[in-house]
Amino acid sequence: MRGTERRRMSNAILVRLTPEAGAAVEAHATARGLSRAAWLRGLAVSAARLSPAERRSSKPVVRLVLPREDVAALAQLIGVVGKTCGATIQLAKGLRELGIGELHSEAEAVLRDLRASQRALVRLIERLRGAASPAEDAT
Repeated sequence: MRGTERRRMSNAILVRLTPEAGAAVEAHATARGLSRAAWLRGLAVSAARLSPAERRSSKPVVRLVLPREDVAALAQLIGVVGKTCGATIQLAKGLRELGIGELHSEAEAVLRDLRASQRALVRLIERLRGAASPAEDAT
């Protein structure tokens, strides 16, 4: 939270919960991609029936929760594309050595596309790691 947001939202309220209630709050917030504080704030503001301007006084923090299996699948896909790049390099080299220029050119074009795909996958993972966007409604 930035300094200006802290000053605007300076009224902090400490809430103590049982472990079960805390787990339930965490589950509801995570399911909506929100922090616990943002989800609870949304409920409190809604229950207090504040005006729309007062409700939007802060942007809740949204956490992107990626299952480990999905991250592992993306990493594996990058590896497969890398291996395919290597195999395509060997194919292009063999075609060139055999003097089959037309197929060599096609293999080089495929290799360029594979490398571009590999870079795009790496950028996707980087974006997913840093992904967070404010939600419109905390409930």
